[in-house]
Amino acid sequence: MTTDQISIGRPRSFDEGETLDRVIALFWCRGFESTSYSDLEAATGLHRQSLRYAFGDKAELFRRALDRYARRKTSDILSALEEGDSPLAGVAEAFRIWARDAGANGCLVVNTLAEKGPSDLVALDTARLATSRLHEGFEAAFRKAQSRGEIRSDVPPALLAAQAVAIGDGLMVHCRGRALTVSPDGLFMAFLSLLKP
Repeated sequence: MTTDQISIGRPRSFDEGETLDRVIALFWCRGFESTSYSDLEAATGLHRQSLRYAFGDKAELFRRALDRYARRKTSDILSALEEGDSPLAGVAEAFRIWARDAGANGCLVVNTLAEKGPSDLVALDTARLATSRLHEGFEAAFRKAQSRGEIRSDVPPALLAAQAVAIGDGLMVHCRGRALTVSPDGLFMAFLSLLKP
C-alpha cells in the first residue's frame, strides 16, 4: 500500500461545517480576491493541501462557503417572514435582521455580486437562487398583509417584494462603504410607512 493510499483512506480530523463557517467569516470580511491561502490556513488551522483535498481549489471553496452562507441567511429571513405575529410584523423582523447584518460586513451574497459580477457563473447562480427565494417569501408576506388590510392594496405584491429586496441589497452596499446617511432601521421603517392604507 502506498503512502497516498494510506492518506486517502485516513478519516478527516476536522469538522467540515465548522471549517466552512471560518472560511465564510474570512471571505465575508475580506472578499474573494483579497483572501489568500495563507489567510485561509490561519483562519482554519488547516494546510492548503488539506483544504484543497476537502473542498477543491480556492474558487470552489469560496462557492461552497457562499452556498452555505446564502442558505442560512435566506432561511433566517424566510423564517422571520413566516413566524411574525402578523405578515407586516414578519416583514419588519426580516428588515431588522438585514439592518443588523448591515452593521457588520454587509451581505456576502451582495458583496460577491459587487466584486465578481457575472464572471463567476456558479456564484451568480447561488446569488440568483437566494434572491428568488427572498422575492417569493416577501411576495407571500405582502400578499397576506394586503388581504388583512395591513398595507395598501393598490401595488402588486411582486413589485413590493422586488422593492424590499432591492432596498435590502442597496443597504448592504452602502453600509459596507460607510456611505449611508440614515440608520438602516429608519430606512426600512420609512419604506413600510409608505405602505399604510
